[in-house]
Amino acid sequence: MIQENFQLPNGQEVFTGNSKPEKVSTSFAVYPDADLLSLEQIRQVLDDPNRVPSRELFDRSWILNQGQRSSCNAYAVAGALARIRYRMGMDRVEFGPEFLYALVNNNQDRGSLLDDGMVAVTEHGICPRNMIPYESYQMRDVSIEARRVAKNYRAFECYQFPTDSVSKFWHAMVSAVCRNEIVVLALHVGQRFLSSRSLAGTDRGPGNHAVAADDARLAGRNLEDIQLDMFNSWGTDFGEFGRSWISVNHVAEPMRFHAMYAIRSATVDKSASNPVI
Repeated sequence: MIQENFQLPNGQEVFTGNSKPEKVSTSFAVYPDADLLSLEQIRQVLDDPNRVPSRELFDRSWILNQGQRSSCNAYAVAGALARIRYRMGMDRVEFGPEFLYALVNNNQDRGSLLDDGMVAVTEHGICPRNMIPYESYQMRDVSIEARRVAKNYRAFECYQFPTDSVSKFWHAMVSAVCRNEIVVLALHVGQRFLSSRSLAGTDRGPGNHAVAADDARLAGRNLEDIQLDMFNSWGTDFGEFGRSWISVNHVAEPMRFHAMYAIRSATVDKSASNPVI
């Protein structure tokens, strides 16, 4: 991958970093058909007056900033892991995505594969923020102690979305979010993507950026009209305090190249040290 960078309207330079694989990966089981929600069930979830929107549950203090590294995969996965742990009733931990990035980038700051990050977070986990330098990217920055502690913070029960059709792919993504799972996905960033604060613009391409989503909203009568609430890793000056809504159009092309994922749970280790950073 050639490192790509863009400028936000405020002049901030931001980076992508999602490498295109030779073929769609098959590292995880496909999202179960039995867990797909009907449109009526999805509407019931999203219309529930007692439901707390993710933008309230995970305020702007949860938004990460990958800085001037092509580490979007690691940042998307780290943000997803932190949120699924919190949804499970565990403490809030600020992770150091650089740990994960170093494991999957061949010691070069030239991006990484989305699937590699997902496999690594299930096998190795992510260490807390204070155990690895910000914007580091090489294995020499990963201590033995960080490796040991990271094992306590791993994703568990992860699925990848079915590629039978765009409709079924999107159905599974929406179902996952409505089931309080966190979605890790690839989309394509260009100037259109940066042109709107609320609903991100759609650029054509195989998917050069990794992000995650933790909520949805109804924007029409059909399943394809539902939008996902995406949280980015460019700090709070992007979009609406670090977030933007995305549609099925954002994944229709990238899904041909990238597997995308739902994180349903995280490992629970009673002996783990779980500092609130």
